[in-house]
Amino acid sequence: MKLSGRLFGTAAVVLAAASCAPARLGTPADRVAPPSGSSALYVFIREPAAPLTVFEVSAASAIRGDGGTVPLQVAIEPTGGRPFPPERLWLSGPVPPGSYVGLRVTFVSASRAASGGGGPLEVPAEPVDASFPFTATREAAVVVNAELRSRTQPGDPGRFDPEFVLVPPGKVASGLLGLASVGGWRAVALFDKRTGRIASIIPVGHAPAALAIDPERLRAYVAVTGDDVVAVLDLVEDRVRERVELRSGDAPRDVVLTPDGRTLIVANSGSDTVSFVDTTAGVETDRIAVGSNPVSLVISRDGRRAFVVAERGSSVSVVDVTSRSIVGSIATDTAPVQARLGGRADELLYVAHAWSPNLLVADTSSLATLRRIFVGNGAQALEVDRQSGRLFLARRGTGKIEIFDPASLLPIDEIPVRGDVAYLALEREGNALGVLLGEACEVDVVGVVGRKILTRTQLGPDPAALGFLEAR
Repeated sequence: MKLSGRLFGTAAVVLAAASCAPARLGTPADRVAPPSGSSALYVFIREPAAPLTVFEVSAASAIRGDGGTVPLQVAIEPTGGRPFPPERLWLSGPVPPGSYVGLRVTFVSASRAASGGGGPLEVPAEPVDASFPFTATREAAVVVNAELRSRTQPGDPGRFDPEFVLVPPGKVASGLLGLASVGGWRAVALFDKRTGRIASIIPVGHAPAALAIDPERLRAYVAVTGDDVVAVLDLVEDRVRERVELRSGDAPRDVVLTPDGRTLIVANSGSDTVSFVDTTAGVETDRIAVGSNPVSLVISRDGRRAFVVAERGSSVSVVDVTSRSIVGSIATDTAPVQARLGGRADELLYVAHAWSPNLLVADTSSLATLRRIFVGNGAQALEVDRQSGRLFLARRGTGKIEIFDPASLLPIDEIPVRGDVAYLALEREGNALGVLLGEACEVDVVGVVGRKILTRTQLGPDPAALGFLEAR
C-alpha cells in the first residue's frame, strides 16, 4: 500500500502537508516515537509563499553508512482544507543507532501549480538522494530542516527536476525558547518562539504531561505520566539529564517549582498524592495525601503555599510547602480541571471546571469562596496575566479564547482559534499568549495586543502542556 504525501514547491522550497491525527495510516503518530534502544528522525520542510509545483512522494528512507536503508513515514495530506504552519513535519520514523549519510525520496507524480500554468510534469525514474551525514544514538532524536529545490521553471518543458538541501536546526538562544510536551512523540519539543521553528526534540517516555522550567539552572522538569517518573532536561545540551523515580502507579500529571528552584512539587493522579522532590539530589523526600485524582498545581509567588486541584474529589487542597502538610481545602464544583492565582499578592484563586458552567473565585487567606461566575460548560485551559489581572479561558467546542476583565469578571474580548485548546501559557517577555491546540497539533503564539498570530509551530499528536523560558 502506497504512503503518499502531497508537497508544494517553488524554485526555493517545497512543503509537505502533514496530518497529526493518530488514527490515520502513515501519519507521524505514536509509531514515530523511538522504541526502546532506538532513535527517531524528524524532517521538517518549510512552505513557500507562492508554490509553483505540486508533487507526490511514494516512499522515503534514511541511507545508512553501509548503503542499507531504513524506511520513513511520509505525511499524508489531510482533507478539510485546514491551514497549516509554514514549517511542517514531512518525513519521520524510528531509526536504529548508527551512522547515516543522507535521505532517499521516490517521487510518484508532479504537476505545475495553477500559479505556474498548470499541467503534468515527468518525475525522476530513480529515487532522489540528498546528502546529510548524521549519527543516531539510543533514546535520542535527530531533527533536520529541509529545502527541496526544483530547477523546473514555469516555462520549462514537462520534467520535474528536484534537489534537496538538508541542514540541522540552529541553536535557539535561551531567551527565545519554548517547550511543549507531545504524547505522540513521547518527547518534549523545543522551539523558537520568535520564528516558530523546531530546534530539537528530546524523548522522555510514555505520556509526557506538564512541565516546570528553571530559568536559573536552564533545566526543565517533565511529568512523565506513563512511566511514573519526572524527567529532568538539560536545556543547554538538549538532553535528559536524569530521571527521578516515583512509585509505581503514581501517574504524575503536573509539576511546579518553588521560587528558589530547590523543591519540585508533583501531583500524582494515580495515587492521590503530592510528592516533594529535592532537585539537587534528584530524589523524592516527602509525600502527602490529597484529594482524588490531582491533576493541576499552582504555587504562590513567595513559594509558601501550593494549591492542588483534585478533579474527582471536586476540591482544592491547600499545602504548606515548608511543613509539607495540608492546611485547608476549598470545595469546588464538579470536575475542576485547572486553577490559577491572581491579584496583587496572589490573594485570589480562580478554578475552572469541565462539568460546571461556573468559574470559582476563592480567597487564598480565608479559603472562602467569594464568587461563582457563569462562563459556560467545558472549560479546558485557564491562564491569568499577573501584571494586568486579565483571565484567559478556553472552553471545548467554542472556537475561541475568552478574555475576562479582572474587576468585573465579564468577558471583554476574545481570540479565535482553530479547534479546542489543550493548554495556555503566557509568554510575558513578548506580551503574548501561547496556545496549544490539541486537534490541530500545533502551538500558536498570539500577541495579547492586536490578537495577531505571531508564530505557528507544528507538533505531533496528543500535545499536553506548554511553557516558555523567561529571561533570568
